[in-house]
Amino acid sequence: MSSVEKVDTSHDLRGDVEVLEMKCRDALLRNREIRMKMRSEMRRMEEERRMQEEEDEENIRRMLPVRRNRNKSPLKSRGSGSTRNSKLSTGQRLRVLHSNIWERLGKLEELRAQLKSCHIPKQTHRNVQHAVKDTELEIQKLQQQIEYLLQSKQTHLGKLDSHLKRSNISVETLMSIHDIIEKKTNPQQDDPV
Repeated sequence: MSSVEKVDTSHDLRGDVEVLEMKCRDALLRNREIRMKMRSEMRRMEEERRMQEEEDEENIRRMLPVRRNRNKSPLKSRGSGSTRNSKLSTGQRLRVLHSNIWERLGKLEELRAQLKSCHIPKQTHRNVQHAVKDTELEIQKLQQQIEYLLQSKQTHLGKLDSHLKRSNISVETLMSIHDIIEKKTNPQQDDPV
């Protein structure tokens, strides 16, 4: 191998080494980004797990019966007076919890019945509101039409009056024509007899 070939090979190897260095840097940067994303995701998952545990503990605390007075227990009402029996066994606690669940279910059923009898669903309420708004719009349209028709009536009556006055009709005939027109256009305002 000649010296020129060695120099060319050396330059090729340096170029390959530089390319490999760039690839390594890129890989290290991607690795760092992925590691940072993974850490943030792990923190987020840990926070969600912690919040879920707190929520579960809160739910359990709500469901378990609360003893306000430690001296009174459900068994003492049955006549158990010994302190050894004052602590409930698992089966007894389950029975107490079972009865509490049934009581709460009964209360829920009462509330549901009250909701059905005293309240209406949201969708029904929305439908009624839309119907009321539609009716109000229709009323406004009808009022505008009535107003337009009354103005048109007055305009036409004015034109009729001017035509009748130009013609040679007696005042009595003119008055009777006006009365007929009024009766035909305002039937609800007839004079009571």
